[in-house]
Amino acid sequence: QEDTYEWALKSWSPCSKPCAGGFQYTKYGCRKKGDTKMLHKGYCDASKKPKPIRRMCNLQDCAQPQWITDEWEHCPRSCGSLGFQIRTVRCVQFLHDGTNRSVHSKYCSGEKPESRRPCNRVACPAPWRTGAWSECSVTCGEGMERRLVTCRNGDQCSGEKPEAVRCRLGPCHDEPCYGDKSIFCQMEVLARYCSIPGYNKLCCDSCSRRTPALSMFAEAAETEEPLRKPPSKSTAALRRVPRHTSTAARKLLAAASSSPGNP
Repeated sequence: QEDTYEWALKSWSPCSKPCAGGFQYTKYGCRKKGDTKMLHKGYCDASKKPKPIRRMCNLQDCAQPQWITDEWEHCPRSCGSLGFQIRTVRCVQFLHDGTNRSVHSKYCSGEKPESRRPCNRVACPAPWRTGAWSECSVTCGEGMERRLVTCRNGDQCSGEKPEAVRCRLGPCHDEPCYGDKSIFCQMEVLARYCSIPGYNKLCCDSCSRRTPALSMFAEAAETEEPLRKPPSKSTAALRRVPRHTSTAARKLLAAASSSPGNP
C-alpha cells in the first residue's frame, strides 16, 4: 500500500526577483505511481517527502527605474484662484518580459515630476451690480424702465448689461389742447422737438400748426452742439439743441423733458 503512492515534482515556485538573480524552489505533490494526476497529500507518507531544491533564476541585469507620468486630470474650476489639477507620477522598472512594476521612488534618479499644478487661474466674470428700477418712462402706452448698472470688475462682467426693460401701461387717450404754455413755443428753431411727447404737450398749439416739412427744414438749418451733461432716461430724445437757443428756450426744453408722459 505504501508503495502505491509517491511524491513527485509538481512545479517550481515563482522567482524571488524579477531580475539581477533570484531563487526559486521545487514544489512536490502526491500521486499514484505510474499516473500523472496529483492527489491529496494525505495519500503519501509525509516523512518521505523530498526536501525542496533551490535554483537561481532571472539572472539578467535590472533596467534602471524611471519616472512615468499619466495625463493631467480635468481642471475642476474654470476660473478663480483655487483651481488645481493632478496627475499620477510613478517610479517604474521595465522588465525583460515586456511587463513593468512600480518600485519605491528612491530607486528613480532625477527630480520627481510635479503631480499637482494650478490651472485656469483667470479672473471669474463678475456679476452686474444693479440699482433700483425707475418708473416707466411714459404714463400710458409702451415705454421703458431703466436702472443704473455697473460692473464690479471693470469690463469683465458676463452676459448682456441688464439696464432697461419694456413696460406697458394702459392705452393713451388724446388730451385737449388749451394753448401753448410758453411764448417760446412759437420759435421755429424748436419745431423739431414737437415729436417729443412732453414738448408737444407744452406747445400743443404751435406744434399742431407746424407741418412736418417745416420741422425738417428747421432741423436741417441748425448748427448742432452736444449737451454738456450726458442725457438721462427722461432726456434721451433731447440729444442736441441749437447753439443759438436762448436760456429761456432751454428751460422750456428741460420742462418738457421732465413733464409726465415723456419717454
